[in-house]
Amino acid sequence: MGNRTIRIVAASLFVLAMLRLENVLLETAVGIRWEIVVALMAALGISITAAALSFRWHLRTLVAVQAGVWAILGLAYLAPGTFDNLLPTSETWRIAGDQIVTALRSFRFGAPPVTPLAGLVFGSGTIVWAIVSVSLWAAFHDRPLLTMVPPLAFYLQLSTIDRTPSSMAWVFAFVVLATAGLVGLTARSERWPTWRRGGAWRRLGPAVLLIVMVFTGSALLTPLVPAGGTVPWRTGSGLGGDFYGSIAYNPFVDVRTQLNSQSDAVVFTAKLDGEVSPRNVYFRLLTLDNFNGRWWGSTAPDLQPSSASRWEDESQEYAGEQVPVQQTIVIEALSNSWLPAAYSPVSIASNDRLVYETARVAPDGSLHIDANAYRGLSYSVTSEIPKLDLIALSAGQRGISPLFSAAGDDGVFAGSGEAAPEVELPGGFDGFLELPDEVPTAVTALARNETLGLETAFEKGIALETFFRRTGGFTYSLDVEPAAPGTPTEDWLLDPAAEHYRSGYCEQFAGWMAVMARTLDIPSRVVLGFTPGTQVSSDTVVVQDRNAHAWVELWIAGLGWIPFDPTPRADTPSTTDALPFDAAGYLESIEAAERARLAEIAGAVPLFPGDNEFDIPIPQAGGGESDGSSTLPGWVPETIGSVVIAVVVFGLIPGLKALRRRRRLAALKNGDISGVWAEIVDRLTDADYPPAISDTPIDYAANRPAMRPLARAYSRQAYGPPGDPSRTSLAEAVRSYEATTKELQNEPLPRRMIALYRLRSLLSRS
Repeated sequence: MGNRTIRIVAASLFVLAMLRLENVLLETAVGIRWEIVVALMAALGISITAAALSFRWHLRTLVAVQAGVWAILGLAYLAPGTFDNLLPTSETWRIAGDQIVTALRSFRFGAPPVTPLAGLVFGSGTIVWAIVSVSLWAAFHDRPLLTMVPPLAFYLQLSTIDRTPSSMAWVFAFVVLATAGLVGLTARSERWPTWRRGGAWRRLGPAVLLIVMVFTGSALLTPLVPAGGTVPWRTGSGLGGDFYGSIAYNPFVDVRTQLNSQSDAVVFTAKLDGEVSPRNVYFRLLTLDNFNGRWWGSTAPDLQPSSASRWEDESQEYAGEQVPVQQTIVIEALSNSWLPAAYSPVSIASNDRLVYETARVAPDGSLHIDANAYRGLSYSVTSEIPKLDLIALSAGQRGISPLFSAAGDDGVFAGSGEAAPEVELPGGFDGFLELPDEVPTAVTALARNETLGLETAFEKGIALETFFRRTGGFTYSLDVEPAAPGTPTEDWLLDPAAEHYRSGYCEQFAGWMAVMARTLDIPSRVVLGFTPGTQVSSDTVVVQDRNAHAWVELWIAGLGWIPFDPTPRADTPSTTDALPFDAAGYLESIEAAERARLAEIAGAVPLFPGDNEFDIPIPQAGGGESDGSSTLPGWVPETIGSVVIAVVVFGLIPGLKALRRRRRLAALKNGDISGVWAEIVDRLTDADYPPAISDTPIDYAANRPAMRPLARAYSRQAYGPPGDPSRTSLAEAVRSYEATTKELQNEPLPRRMIALYRLRSLLSRS
């Protein structure tokens, strides 16, 4: 009687926990519903455990098989399509690691219900898998307490994570099941008089102790889950806040981890109404117009109210035909003061006070609100998207331009043949042409080399876009670190011996195309925003974290800003695709003809070194996903699964900390010691020496003499006047960091091991 009751209670508690999980995770917007994934993992756990019980496997064998299948399934789910002959590749580990890190950050910063990221879904499925396996094994081996405790603990934890107040129905169901479980424990073989002898208490004691521990642990862990947060996109402050006026702020470095993100977090959804395909609509946040030789930044804009009669600066408005498109946007996981919208917005409407009272517009048409967006924020924007007028764009200085003339000779394009009128550059456009002296002349030579024989800014933009996407030997990769200030980043473009030569993601491609355009006297700017996203119906797209992107806009005299996307990804439409012909062949023939003409005149034409010397294949879109020839993994030897589990269990947390430490210490090359200070504070925090809330850096280092020089140097850099630290100060800070690190290495081994695997610093900051 007791065993049957306990099994029914355990199954009922599991169902109750799954219902509670519905309050923690949102519905799946794209792909397989998370409920199906969790259910399949539960079914796998039950099936494998049932087989083990039938064939009487040893417990160690059961655990090994479960772990192996779990590891294979996890890699297949977190990083699909990255296997080679059924074996995981380096891309598999990298993408799966990114998913896990994103899930940890989501748990830290997200208040339920949260977006069902792949890492969160797999983590929930892992817990469910373990619960059903342990409960089934315990029930078969007559372990009543172990049968009931896992689903009970899981439900209690979910009820704590779920910030929705529990209704009387939840409380009543839990009390009834808990009471039934206690009765089942005592009814197994004991008679009621044994209560007086203490036998029942010995059975109930562990259960009561576990319940107390779960409630206590939940109370301690609850503050780690913010009450009003969402899954943050990029950084907690987005691109607003201190972006303007902070001399040390590098927007590309700060958003780099999301510009190449593999996260499936839904940032926003957009319903589109207009004569433009939803698959071709990019969503802008803001533009970057200032290149200082190290990174692109944005000049502080003069924001005006959205009630103004004219939004975009008159000198920058598009002069050609435009297509009106209305977008109804609902924010899901975007914490940012710049609102996404298609270019160029002309009106905005919303029932939310935050939008209709604080919305303001930048001269480039970017939309800004005086606080961060939040989940559920909805607004409608009407944009007038520029339409490419190829007839007007084909007009050159003496008639049709060379590229379109060559296409016309083959009968694939018919231009008007009229010369383009001379148009002066609008006033105030000098900033879109400025380049620092550090930009090497070789970049100019390369730009001229790739646009040889062309006349107009538009066809030169087509040539540069084609160079990056097709003919220049560039590859799309997410394994490239962002360019640090002071690094000779032009080597990435110019030197075949450089690490990651011409391999990277949208930051490098957009940034360097914009630089090359300016060397040709073409005004340019870099745009931050999102690619079109995933179309889920005829008029609706879902834009995910992985759609964060950067592209280029070039100023075409007589028309306006025209977008170009130089990133060699198949899922990002290019301006070249809008042409009725393949431009690459014509560009090559025009260049060859111009070289021959110049050679005949001058006798020789110096070629830019390294021009297309390497045949580097361009991968498919998605940054690391295969071309479709790889197959999903099947069963692999049990030993591989064991190795996978060992790596995950023992290497994940130290590995994440090592990667973070490497990234932080790299900033020392540029005289920035903030990363060193953050690293030593995190190491001390993990060693159980956290700073007090009121501590200044000097206060925190007061009891550690070796740390005081670093604290003083950091304080001077963070709170003193702008300027790079002296070599002496920097060297002193480095020695202080090394001395403090050595002190931590002298701590007792148990404390060092606990600090190594402690999650406190990973959960508190990225």
